[in-house]
Amino acid sequence: MSLLKTSEAEFNPADNITMEIVEGTLTNTGATIVITDLSEENNTYGEWYRIDKQKDGKWYELEDIVAGDVGWHAIGHLVGEDNTLTMEVDWEWLYGPLEKGKYRIVKGFSNEKNPYTNRHIAAEFTIE
Repeated sequence: MSLLKTSEAEFNPADNITMEIVEGTLTNTGATIVITDLSEENNTYGEWYRIDKQKDGKWYELEDIVAGDVGWHAIGHLVGEDNTLTMEVDWEWLYGPLEKGKYRIVKGFSNEKNPYTNRHIAAEFTIE
C-alpha cells in the first residue's frame, strides 16, 4: 500500500513545456514519457522525478520505499532538434507497484539562466 506525505505536493508549472505518457507504455511499475519543450530556453532534464497521487481532489507526494536513501545519476538530457525528449521511467524500485488511482509524474529542470529553477512539468495518468 502506497503511503502519502502529509502536506500537499508543491507544483510550479513551467510555460511552453509539456510531458505526456507514450500510449501503450504505462504499467503500474513504469512508463515511457515524452517531454516537448517549446520554451526556446536551453533546458536540461535530469534523472530525478517524483510520483504524486490525487486524494480528495488534492495532490500528495508518495513516500518512497527506500527510506529516503535515494541517489540520482547526475546526467543532463536535452531535447532534440524536434524539441522532444523521450525517457523510460521505472518507478518500481522507488515506490513499488502503484495501486489503483490517479497519479502524476513530476519532473524539474534547469537552464543556464537559472540552474536551480523551481518549475515543474507533469503528466497525469490513471492506474486501473
